[in-house]
Amino acid sequence: MTLSRSLTRMLPTSLAVAAAIIALQPSNANAHGALGEDVKNMQAHVGEYETDLRKTISKYETLVNTYAEKGGKAVDTGDLLKFWEDAKMHYPVELNFVQHYAKIWQGIYAIKEGIDAGKPGKEVQASMTSLRETLWQGLGAVKLAAHQQANNQAAAPKAAGDKHDAAADPVATLAIIKDKLDRIMAKSAERDFEEAKKMVHATYLNLFEGVEGGLIEQDAKLVADLEKDFNVTLPKLIEGEAALAEIKKTTEAMKAKIAKASELMAKAAKEKKDAF
Repeated sequence: MTLSRSLTRMLPTSLAVAAAIIALQPSNANAHGALGEDVKNMQAHVGEYETDLRKTISKYETLVNTYAEKGGKAVDTGDLLKFWEDAKMHYPVELNFVQHYAKIWQGIYAIKEGIDAGKPGKEVQASMTSLRETLWQGLGAVKLAAHQQANNQAAAPKAAGDKHDAAADPVATLAIIKDKLDRIMAKSAERDFEEAKKMVHATYLNLFEGVEGGLIEQDAKLVADLEKDFNVTLPKLIEGEAALAEIKKTTEAMKAKIAKASELMAKAAKEKKDAF
């Protein structure tokens, strides 16, 4: 199957996700801020996405090749995360194709963890090859989504597998996220990994993204940890059909982080109220 045909088959779900997110703005503000013109009118910015993606891939290739030639002390693997955070295509992919968004993060962490573990350069370069392909697929998804957005073809209520809307306040939304993690654990116990994976993506996009912006102001590292949990650690365990004990260990750790997030957001809300 060609990439174009493959993406065409996958995009209806992604466009549903986009429509749901746009409908939630601005009351459920995203961590990246209000929707910009580059997201509201993606068709007009496709060329910018592609040009920037070439530069982004070049940055990754330079770092990986430097590692292969000179070793781990010659590179900063933190840059691998920053390259994608800064990419113009980051937010359009996140909005339009959350499952692919997670796959990109998994590719980035495959490189990072390979370098951090001191794996052979050729092995890390193989991960780079995979990431390069995934990033170009992401651009293909954005192009198709942009075309359909321009032709008013993007419309659907919400992401598959999610029956919860975000609550009015962040603390209540975080409580829903904890409940969703229990449901993901239950689906994993049923060995319904496909449904569990859909629920992880929907929980991240429809719920966590809505509180992420405020939470960053309280604890940026906590947000980064949860981003990795939602987009890399938990999806990889589920996709690999890991042992239930391993999945439970991860979901319980995530629930502890969500509990900490809830305390921080409750404290911030009280301080804001007291100030007035």
